Amino acid sequence: LVASFGFAVAQTGSSTVNGTVQDSLGAAISGAKVTLKNSDKNFSREATSDAAGNFVFNVVPPDSYTIEVEKSGFKKNVVSDVKALTDNRVTVSVSLEIGQVTEVVNVSASAAENIINTQDASLGNNFISQQIIQLPLNARNVGNLLSLQPAVTSSGYVAGGRSDQANLTIDGLDANDQQDGTAFSPVIRVSPDTIEEFRVTTVNANSTQGRSSGAQVGFITKSGSNTFHGNLFEYHRNTVTTANDFFNNRSGVKRPKLIRNNFGGSLGGPIIKDRFFFFYNYEGRRDAKGTSVVRTVPLASLGRGEVKFFATNGQLITLTAAQINGLTTTGTASGVPVVDVNPAALAVLASAAQRYPSNDNTIGDLQNTGGYRFNQAQPVKLGAHTTKLDFKLGEAHSFFARGNYQNDSAVTSQQFPDTPTIATWSHPKAMAVGYIWTKSSTFINDFRYGLTRVALSSQGDSAVNAVTFRQTFSDRAYARTFDQVTPVHNFTDNVNWRPISNHSFDLGTNIRIIRNKRTNFAPAFDNGVANHSFYAGAGSVLSTPVNASLPGLFSLPAGTAIRTDWVNNSRIALAQVIGRLSQYSAIFNFGLDGKPLTAGSPAVREFATEEADFYGQDVWRLGSNLTLTLGLRYGLSRPVYETQGFQTKPNVGLGDYLDKRIA
Repeated sequence: LVASFGFAVAQTGSSTVNGTVQDSLGAAISGAKVTLKNSDKNFSREATSDAAGNFVFNVVPPDSYTIEVEKSGFKKNVVSDVKALTDNRVTVSVSLEIGQVTEVVNVSASAAENIINTQDASLGNNFISQQIIQLPLNARNVGNLLSLQPAVTSSGYVAGGRSDQANLTIDGLDANDQQDGTAFSPVIRVSPDTIEEFRVTTVNANSTQGRSSGAQVGFITKSGSNTFHGNLFEYHRNTVTTANDFFNNRSGVKRPKLIRNNFGGSLGGPIIKDRFFFFYNYEGRRDAKGTSVVRTVPLASLGRGEVKFFATNGQLITLTAAQINGLTTTGTASGVPVVDVNPAALAVLASAAQRYPSNDNTIGDLQNTGGYRFNQAQPVKLGAHTTKLDFKLGEAHSFFARGNYQNDSAVTSQQFPDTPTIATWSHPKAMAVGYIWTKSSTFINDFRYGLTRVALSSQGDSAVNAVTFRQTFSDRAYARTFDQVTPVHNFTDNVNWRPISNHSFDLGTNIRIIRNKRTNFAPAFDNGVANHSFYAGAGSVLSTPVNASLPGLFSLPAGTAIRTDWVNNSRIALAQVIGRLSQYSAIFNFGLDGKPLTAGSPAVREFATEEADFYGQDVWRLGSNLTLTLGLRYGLSRPVYETQGFQTKPNVGLGDYLDKRIA
C-alpha cells in the first residue's frame, strides 16, 4: 500500500493539468467553464469547476497549452504557455475579475513554476525540449542528461538503486534493454530532435509507475502540428585539430585519423489539417578514425630457436636451439620420436617476426619479445530513423503510431593490420501504437501496445580452433561471433475515472512478453596454449636444467644461474621454442537428444519470461492544500526459462542433498 501527500499520474507518457478558480478575494467559484486548448494540434477539452472551485484534466499529451476560464459576471481569463509535463501534474490557479465575459484578461504561466514539481511526493525533474536542445550533449545523446539529477551517479546508480533496476519508457511503453540494460541505455537511441521532453523519478514513485526498485525514466517523442517545422544540422570534427600519441611519435607511427561527421534533420507538420499530423527525424554519424594499438610479438632470434636472458653475473646469455636440445630428454614415446625444439613452432614465430617487426619497447622482455605498434582503423557508421503519426477522429478518439529503426556498425578491434577485424552491428527496431478514448471529462481510457526488437551481433575474427603462444604471440584475438535477438511485446491500459469531483481513480495493467534468442560460437572451438605455467613446478622444470648446465656451457663460475628477475621470462621463451601445447581445452556441445554436435556448431538458446503488473490508485483531494494518494500495485515476474528444453532442475530435494553431504 502506497500512501503519500500529493498527486499522481500513470506512467503512460501523459500529464494531468488541474487547478482552482477563485475570485479576487480568494473565494472559490463553482460552475466556471474551463477549456484546455492547443490550437496548433486541434486539441480541446472542457471541464466545469466544482463547489470548491477545482477542475482537472487527466491523460493530457505533454505539450504547451492555453487555459480559458469563463463565468457569467466575470471577465474571461486566458492563461497561456501552460506546460503539461510527462508523468507529472501541473497546477494552475486562475483568478477571475468582476466584469463582462466579453472582456479578456491574458496571463502567461511561469515556465519555471511549471518545470519544478510542487504537486507530487515523488522526487525527480522534468526536462523540456528547450533544455534538451540547449544543454551541451556529448555525441547528442539525451541519455547523458539523466546523470544531472540529484542522487544519480555517472554510471546510472540512482539513490543507491542499481543501474539495471531503472525502468525506461518511450511514449509510455517499455524501452529497456533486457540483456544488460542500464539507466542511460534505452533500446532505441534517443536524440535531441526526437524527444519533446522526459522525466526522471528518482525515488518515491507512485503505484501507477514503474516495475522495479530503481529510477523511472519516461521519454516523449515529438509530434507534428498544423504548422510545418523542421531543421537540418551537420557537425564536423577533423584530424587537423588533434595531436599524435607520445608512443606513436617515439615508434615512428603516424597520427591516427579522427574525422567525425554528425548530421541529420527533421520535419513535422499536417497531413490533414486539424486531423492528421506527421513527424520524421533522421540522425546519422560517420567516424573515420584510428587508435594506436601495440601487440606482443616474437623477435627474429626467437624464431631461430634462440632464448636470451641475463645471468646472475650480469652477462646476457643466448641459448641456441642445439644447446636447448642438449638439455632436454630425447628418445621415443610409444614409438613416436620426441622432438626437442619444435620446428613447427619456430616456423610460426619466425613468420610472425618477419611480418610484424618489433618497433615498440613498451611491452615484451626486449630480448626475446617486443612490441609491434600500429594504427588500427575503427570506422563507425550510425543511423537512426524516427517516425510518428497522430490522428484525431473527433473529440473523443485519438490515435498515434511511432516507428524507430537503427542501423549501426562499428569496428572495435583488430589483432594485426592484415588480420580480420572484430566488429559489432546493431539493428534495433521499435514500434508503438496508442488509442485514447475520451468518453467524457470524467472517464478516459488509454491503451497502448509496443514492440522493441534488439538485433545485434558481435562479429569475431576467427572460426577455427585457437593455438596461441602465451605472452609471446597470438595470430588472432580468437574472438567468437555472438548473435542476439530480443523481441519484447508490451501491452498497457489505464482507465482514469472521476465519479465525484474530489476523487480520481486509476486502474491499469502493464504486460510484457520477453524473448531472448542467442547464438554463441564461443563454446564451439577448442583451444591450445604453449603455456610455461602449465609445465611442472609452474615452469621450473624448464629453468632447472638450464641453471645446472649454465656454468659448463659458457665457462662461468660455479653457481651462476638465471638472474631472479629473468627466471619467468626465460621460462616463457623456452616454452615457446619447445612448442608443446601444455594447456589444452576441448569443448563438446550436445543436442537435446544427447548426441554431440558437429565441431564448430554454435550453442543456440532461447530464454523467455513474462511479466504482468496490475494497479489501482485513488487521488483523494481533501482540500485545496491536502491530497491523499492511495495505491496498490501487484507485479508478477516469471523466472527466466529456456524454451527449447535446455534447462536442468534438481531431482533431489535440497534437504536430502545436504543430509547426504553431511553424512
